[in-house]
Amino acid sequence: MIVQTAKEGAPNKVIPMSAHLDLVAQFGRGFGNADFATLCPRELMEFAIANHDAGWKSVDEELGIDPETDLPRNLLRTPLEELVKTGPGSAAFNEAHHPFCGLLVSMHACGLLNGRYGLSDKIVVDVLPESAQPMFQDMLDQEAKRQDRLKASLAADPATCEWVEERMLFHNYKLLQFFDTLGLYFCMEHGSERKESSFLNVPRSVENDVTIKVTPINESTYRVNPFPFADNPFEISLPGTFVEADASVTTASAALKKGVSATERIVLVP
Repeated sequence: MIVQTAKEGAPNKVIPMSAHLDLVAQFGRGFGNADFATLCPRELMEFAIANHDAGWKSVDEELGIDPETDLPRNLLRTPLEELVKTGPGSAAFNEAHHPFCGLLVSMHACGLLNGRYGLSDKIVVDVLPESAQPMFQDMLDQEAKRQDRLKASLAADPATCEWVEERMLFHNYKLLQFFDTLGLYFCMEHGSERKESSFLNVPRSVENDVTIKVTPINESTYRVNPFPFADNPFEISLPGTFVEADASVTTASAALKKGVSATERIVLVP
């Protein structure tokens, strides 16, 4: 779950990971124009983008309430023994669709812990509680084995071998990171609190990366420069549920049932 910030005295919008995935899938489907190369392989990229956090589904369904807020537990306050399941679960779901999807999502899951393969200076595994580090290191080791196995399988097939060449694989990995972090930009903060933000290492084409800057014009309209989407303006929607803090509720699913569904409309312009 993502619990969005809120104006003082207002309820928080709670965004299940499925709603985050819905938003990120819209970015993937809309990406590409005369200046930005479209996704390739398109169908598999769109599947991986739309399902890169699929392992959160069972965790979100069973999630409890944060005793400090009386709201569903926010993303980074998920119990660590549940959090460690989400990456492998996401990778396995995607691998069942296609080895390439499983490889890309496994890289995403590991990248969140290891600084996104050098694209970020935040090494999450280093700041985990010491007691939890062996559990997460084991997860990273198992995912490294999955990646080696899937790379070998894809490299052995003439139809897919190009996809696992390092320059192409990291081109697609960086695209997934852009869509994910852009989705988090809108999910984490209420529109009144969003600030200008820069997204680094966004591929314009293979081995041709740029920094994309997103600047709020108002709470619903954002300038994106350079502009990577086909439609201008590009309209997207973010579903979620406004939830009041309630000490009598014991599960996130119960809190969502008592809440009020709302969809935020967002417009991106050059």
